[in-house]
Amino acid sequence: MARITGKKQLLDEAAVEYDRLVRLMDGFSDEEKATLPVCGEWTIKDLLAHLYGWQCLYFDWWEQGLAGEAVHLPAAGYKWNETPRLNDELYRRFRDVDLAEMRALLTGSHRRMLQHIEALSEDELLKPGMFPWTGRNPLVTYTAPASCNHYRWAHREIRKGTRRPAETGRREQP
Repeated sequence: MARITGKKQLLDEAAVEYDRLVRLMDGFSDEEKATLPVCGEWTIKDLLAHLYGWQCLYFDWWEQGLAGEAVHLPAAGYKWNETPRLNDELYRRFRDVDLAEMRALLTGSHRRMLQHIEALSEDELLKPGMFPWTGRNPLVTYTAPASCNHYRWAHREIRKGTRRPAETGRREQP
């Protein structure tokens, strides 16, 4: 992926990568989405929960930062090198949410992310240090991983876990 250099690029990539992910998922039955392990023990539904969980974290950071509160990155009680433990917590938090609800939650969160990015100025998105909670980083350091980069990762994990080629979305023959 090329470095994000503008708001339009981020919006376009987020939309394209989300659509690619949805198209790939649509090639599976609901039963497969809910039961077929594709990333370790995680199913497609669990990957959706992971994406949703990280978008919730992003919006927590954003809202806490706007309120002038301390922002705990990546989450209260976690350091960046503890993301596997945080990912496990997210997995446990959402594992009992059914597929239809999980998909609806992610769809809503994706729309919220696009609206959020759209509302930002180029400077707010790309200029380092615009928000105290981002330190010396531009906001895009957090928006891209919570959107297009994470969608791309999930797409890749599903393909790897099911041996579906990127171009067709069909299963390879053994």
